[in-house]
Amino acid sequence: MYSLFMATALPTLSSFLVKNFVINPYLDAKRRNQLKEFITEQKFLIAKKKEETLMVHELLRPFYERRVEIEKNQNGLVILSAIYCAKESKESLNVIVPLQMLVTDSQLIQRSSSKSELLGFYDLALGMEKQLTIKYQFRLAEHQVTIGDTCELIIPQRKHLIQSSK
Repeated sequence: MYSLFMATALPTLSSFLVKNFVINPYLDAKRRNQLKEFITEQKFLIAKKKEETLMVHELLRPFYERRVEIEKNQNGLVILSAIYCAKESKESLNVIVPLQMLVTDSQLIQRSSSKSELLGFYDLALGMEKQLTIKYQFRLAEHQVTIGDTCELIIPQRKHLIQSSK
């Protein structure tokens, strides 16, 4: 009876002890190190993308100003403010310039995909839900819309009209 116990219990117990006190802690430490490396790498990439985005905004500024002037002269679509932000973060990005550059014939149509893929945008917070809030003028009337990151954007629309309080 004793030998049967030793033949089954000892290997099982030693396997349990090795797994829980040697292998699992080693694998946990390895995963934590990999996660730290990944986070460090992502922070670097986000900082680089942020720098590139700001350069794009500066390069587009003269073209943006011309587009705004043309749209104003036609009482067309002029972006007054546009903020791209992560919902759970304080991080936000002013995207007036790149959005105005997407306006064609007083319309802005952007199909369903992450806004962070657009020129002049970047992913502010990996893994977090993001949104875009736009205030715009069309035919001298102010409109406002807030959409999720991957939602389709079509402006102008009557449902975005801000009712003036009289």
